Amino acid sequence: MSKSRRSWQERSQHSHDDVSAAALRFQSATQSTDARQVNSANTTRNFVRRHISLTPSVIMELPQNWEVRHSRTYNKDYYFNTLTKESRWDPPPMGENERIRASHLLIKHKDSRRPSSWREEKITRTKDQALEILEAHQLRIESGETSLSAVATTESDCSSAKRGGDLGLFERGQMQKPFEDAAFALAVGQLSQPVFTDSGVHLILRTA
Repeated sequence: MSKSRRSWQERSQHSHDDVSAAALRFQSATQSTDARQVNSANTTRNFVRRHISLTPSVIMELPQNWEVRHSRTYNKDYYFNTLTKESRWDPPPMGENERIRASHLLIKHKDSRRPSSWREEKITRTKDQALEILEAHQLRIESGETSLSAVATTESDCSSAKRGGDLGLFERGQMQKPFEDAAFALAVGQLSQPVFTDSGVHLILRTA
């Protein structure tokens, strides 16, 4: 074989190898892009399922604590409340009240709407004295010396003392307005500052 023919074959082979390498690089880049697109789509789909409800004509934001889940049994989406564990096929109404859980410590005074409790038949302390008592408990709780539950069990003037101050789940409109506003403004695990209501002075701990 002549030298010129071998040179042409070598150049042809090198050109073929270059094309093959480029094709492999393109295929790898395409697969990587496809994988990123799939991952992005899955992330978006998961976000959608947790935060919004898709209907044929509208994208609707879900109320707090609600998310969309999929029933394998019925092969359809349903709505699940992560707080109350309620399940439903129809979307929860946007006007549905948020439900939270909180515990509290109540110190009553002589001007409370019912100045008596399981601890004292007749409460005679002033509002300022009630606040001083509450703030002393607050310092102990915030320092980690004790917990609101422990203090409420022995010191709260509310019947919830027998449950460590736990009020269970409640929604807006069920509590006195100052208490409600303070409780709903708290993050889970956060302790309030003293809150005044017609019942007395409160410390509130949001628990859920």
